[in-house]
Amino acid sequence: MVFDKKWISQFSNIPYTSPISAYNIFKLDSNKQFKKFINGQITAPSFSYSQIDIDALDRQIYQLRDLYKEIKTDENNIVIKQIYLAKIKETIWINQLIKSTAIANWRKFKSLNNLLYGECQQNILTDALFRYYKKLRTRKKSLKHSYIIKAYQKLISLLPEKTQYKEYYTLPSKRIFKKYKDLADKDTPAWLKELLDNPVINAGEIVMYFEKTLKSLNYKSWKVLVDENLGKKTISIDQSKQQIIIPSQKQITLFRFKQLVVHEIMTHIRRSVNGKSSKLKLLGIGFEPVHSWRGGYSYFQGTIVKG
Repeated sequence: MVFDKKWISQFSNIPYTSPISAYNIFKLDSNKQFKKFINGQITAPSFSYSQIDIDALDRQIYQLRDLYKEIKTDENNIVIKQIYLAKIKETIWINQLIKSTAIANWRKFKSLNNLLYGECQQNILTDALFRYYKKLRTRKKSLKHSYIIKAYQKLISLLPEKTQYKEYYTLPSKRIFKKYKDLADKDTPAWLKELLDNPVINAGEIVMYFEKTLKSLNYKSWKVLVDENLGKKTISIDQSKQQIIIPSQKQITLFRFKQLVVHEIMTHIRRSVNGKSSKLKLLGIGFEPVHSWRGGYSYFQGTIVKG
């Protein structure tokens, strides 16, 4: 028995615009802005997100609102109703967030961003900038090109040299780390453990290794694709289409690849596969507060692999 058979079908049939794909910046745009920034012609680079389709976003919002009204009226199970209404509301906010970028409505973007992801705490932001500042100071010594050094110097000058940040959390104990590391090791496919950590692999090899990992876990419906858009830098997952997307110019170490397997496949994709085989199919897509939890958990898993 599937609890949400009717609603998952209707919800899944509404096209979904992923922020990751919508916010891709084309290489041509970023190169022009970079040169102007380095030459002192501009202080705040601007980019055109030409993959954002405002009309498509509006159509999706209308469809989602209609489904929201239908579920609110027709669904008798209060739990199913609350879960779906919250998920639809979240998806509408995501579409409005992307649209606010396209029309340059900063206030709308900020309010929606806070609704979706929470307001950034000043002490955490300051600490993150300070850590980045120290990282840049260290790395600057190894830079070879003058224009990159100039960019680093300009960026460093904008970051805080000191921080009043105080840690308000407690890290897990060594015993907890070991416990979860043992679990992660147990889950990791045997062939992956045998790979050396140092070699750098390219996009084609990343695709090959990801496909091998998915095959070993019997995740047959998932595909690994290469994105030829030169502006794309990060590996991403599209759960609605069951795709792992690899930038064509991507290069990583095998050690980093192992972290990605744990982060993306053993956490995100596994949760999605398990959710789709449950009686509540929406679990395969995910919803708040699951999004916040799984992001932290997947990062924790990646940290465990790092040691």
